[in-house]
Amino acid sequence: MAELDRRAPATAYVSLIADGPARFLYEKFGFADVAGHGSVGMYRTA
Repeated sequence: MAELDRRAPATAYVSLIADGPARFLYEKFGFADVAGHGSVGMYRTA
């Protein structure tokens, strides 16, 4: 996350797929759920 915070512009939109318990890890870093089917998509703005 430090590398992302250092390199990404303030307007960056970062998305990922967080299946299983990984979802809870990414929530701790400020990612939020995005509606999806089967997998959990998550995003974070800088």
